[in-house]
Amino acid sequence: MTLPALEYYRPNTINEGLTLLKEHAGKIRPLAGGTDLLNNMKVGLNPAEVLVDLTGIETLSAIECSVDKQIIAGGTATIWDLIHQPEVKERLTALYQAGSGVGAVQHQQMGTLGGNLCQDTRCWYYNQTRHWRRAHPLCYKTGGDQCLAMKKSKRCHAAYCSDLAPALIAYGATIKLSALDSERIIPLAEFYTGEGKTPTNIKPGEIISKITIPQSAWKTKSAYIKLRSRKSIDFPQAGVAVVVDEEGGIVNDVSLALTALESGPVLVKGIGEIFQGLESEELDAEKISVLAQECTAIAGKDIFPVANMSYRPSYRRRMVGVLIEEALKKIFVK
Repeated sequence: MTLPALEYYRPNTINEGLTLLKEHAGKIRPLAGGTDLLNNMKVGLNPAEVLVDLTGIETLSAIECSVDKQIIAGGTATIWDLIHQPEVKERLTALYQAGSGVGAVQHQQMGTLGGNLCQDTRCWYYNQTRHWRRAHPLCYKTGGDQCLAMKKSKRCHAAYCSDLAPALIAYGATIKLSALDSERIIPLAEFYTGEGKTPTNIKPGEIISKITIPQSAWKTKSAYIKLRSRKSIDFPQAGVAVVVDEEGGIVNDVSLALTALESGPVLVKGIGEIFQGLESEELDAEKISVLAQECTAIAGKDIFPVANMSYRPSYRRRMVGVLIEEALKKIFVK
């Protein structure tokens, strides 16, 4: 499999890069690590006539990381560089575990934060070669009028499988989207549409230029657990990020975000009410098991996995409760 013929640019400033994106609108794609985009292009997915390589723009790869201050990372900062900030590795456990679970070490060193958050959705019927796809009807994602995984559905059910997204969402991260003539800052949770065909609301000409993790993240305890076939390389079949805000041994809030179970990451609402006011030291394994069941019941209303991955939807759904309980025990049980 080889890349199709295309034009390639590597600008040195963000203004040059954004100008290229505007000038070649409709036939250009931004390139960072390329670990998702280039593989897809080789099999005829995510087509483009022009690539603009953003890795030559130094300001986009910078990371500002200090304890008790917000973390600001550029869109082309690598996953490896962020999670191996000493402070992140020591204090932001869910972020470190999520980043460490991305592919193999080489993927973490090449893959970028912006690229990981903007990765395409995945499906058995979509992530195949051109020849394979020609033997099957077109799906929504390839220009057809049906979902091959859910024949009667009126939308695409391809799964969004980022590891970083649920962790960052649970921490309350925001992103800055920059275009040549505009910019906007939004909560990362609002970046996703929940629709497999177009999983994000990024506009033509925009890039993720900054990711900001709020100062409050430093005061939390957290964990990220993923279900996958192998211990490395694999995308998650299900992923759970839990972030706990506590003060003086009393739980103030709990955030729960899921991945690979829908066409976008899912921030489960109402979880904090279950834990609010509880004393951390009193949460033993038995109590956590009960709390995990409550969380699972709430989360189950927001997820509808379908048969487009190697594990069955029913198994992935059942495993959500197991992952939630394991994450909570890692946080609370000493």
